[in-house]
Parts: sequence; structure tokens; C-alpha cells
Amino acid sequence: MKKQDIIWKLRDARKSHKRWVSYALALIQGIPVEKEQVPVIATDCAFGQWYYGMAQSLKNLPSFQAIEEPHTELHDIYIEIFNLLFNQKKTGFFSKLVGKSARIDEQNRKLAKEKYKQLDAISREIIQRLEALEQEVQAMDEEKLEAMI
Repeated sequence: MKKQDIIWKLRDARKSHKRWVSYALALIQGIPVEKEQVPVIATDCAFGQWYYGMAQSLKNLPSFQAIEEPHTELHDIYIEIFNLLFNQKKTGFFSKLVGKSARIDEQNRKLAKEKYKQLDAISREIIQRLEALEQEVQAMDEEKLEAMI
């Protein structure tokens, strides 16, 4: 794989990350989102699939290693948001019978919005680290980079 291919894949991963964060915000705002669009586990999102998949050839680069911890933390916070929004008190028998689900409690939505601020800050940190990774890859000699892969 050539340097430019790596950079394009890295940029695609960054776009996937930003899209995922926007889906998390949509959930908080009550906008319906498909289950596949907001994976909870760090290895299931499109960015995580890239990071723990094809990008592993970059694992010896310090800027690459700096991404894993905040990415995992991001998903931990998302799990908290998801639980605030969707692990509500159980509905009564009648509600289950007629298929009505409990509305998201406004206090939980408020807490989820606060958690989103943390998620957004970590997301910006990940973006900065991805930019550093891109710069590190850009600065590498083509032959050295190909030898890593």
C-alpha cells in the first residue's frame, strides 16, 4: 500500500469517527438512528474496524498509539449516554401489551447532554491525534513506510 492510500484510509476513518459522533448527538436529540449507526463497542464502529484492522500496520508509530485510550474512553462515555437514554425503568404490563415504550425521562436526557460534552471533547482530542498521525505518515519516507506495512 502506498503512502497516499494510507492517508486516504486515515481520512476516511476520521470522517467515520465524526459521523459516529453526530449519530450519538442525534440520539440525545431524539432523532431516530439505526442501530448499526451507533455501535457501543470500540471495535465495532467503522473507525474502530479501521484502527484495529488495516491500520495495525502503523501500530509502532507513537501518534497511532496515542489514539487507542481516548477512543476507548469515548465509547465508555457513549455507553453511559446510551444507558441514560434507553435503560429506563421497566414499563408496566399494559404498556408492554400495547407496545408503548417509556419516554426518555427529561432528567436523563439532560444528563446525557452533559455526558455528550465530555464525548465531544474526547472526539476533538481524537481528531487532533489523527491529524498528528497523518503528519507523521506524511513525513515518512515512502520506502520506510512500505517496509512497516
